[in-house]
Amino acid sequence: MLKIIYKFSIILTVLAVSLQAGLSENQKISTSMEILKSSHIKIPQNILKKAKAIAIIPNLKRGGLLFGGSYGSGILSIKQPDGIWSDPSFITFENASFGLQAGVESTDAIIIFETRRSLDGIADGKVTISFNAGVAAVKNGQYMSRKTDANLAADIYVYGKSSGVFVGLMSIGSGNLYIDDESNDEYYDTLVNTESLLSGYLQSKKQQVVNFQKLLLKYTR
Repeated sequence: MLKIIYKFSIILTVLAVSLQAGLSENQKISTSMEILKSSHIKIPQNILKKAKAIAIIPNLKRGGLLFGGSYGSGILSIKQPDGIWSDPSFITFENASFGLQAGVESTDAIIIFETRRSLDGIADGKVTISFNAGVAAVKNGQYMSRKTDANLAADIYVYGKSSGVFVGLMSIGSGNLYIDDESNDEYYDTLVNTESLLSGYLQSKKQQVVNFQKLLLKYTR
């Protein structure tokens, strides 16, 4: 029975992944800006002010039946010591999960990092995020999750709103965040060094990037 459930979960997850395809790099940034401006995701101002990095993942797809997984792609920007936000890096997020769950859903997710420590290793292309706190579900499909340390001090928050058909506990859960080097190279039309990009040394003159940085500054000051 478990083998059947597992196989069906894989089918649902593959379906979820296939639905993620299609957004260009330009669309990922423009869609992320719309999500940030949208009133359907309520983020307390005190959380935004403390943000050291922000990742936005439009249409994070999740599927499964007992066993499941999530996959999504979006952008990540890191706040510099002078308060300016880095040019966005393209990212992917993926995880596997086990628990009370069934179906497929889509989630617009905003991940708030309160410390740079949370992103240690991202310059090497990958960082693992583990959420060990529960998820507080709120009305209309909106949710909030957080990661805490041993002293119960939160340093990563996830805000989002889900849609679709899904029954179970709502959480992104533990997963891996990867730098999408190919998309970075294609969008910036050069070979991009991740550390230079996220440290603010690479400063694109693309109007879309400038608009995104201004929007982040507006919402986090």
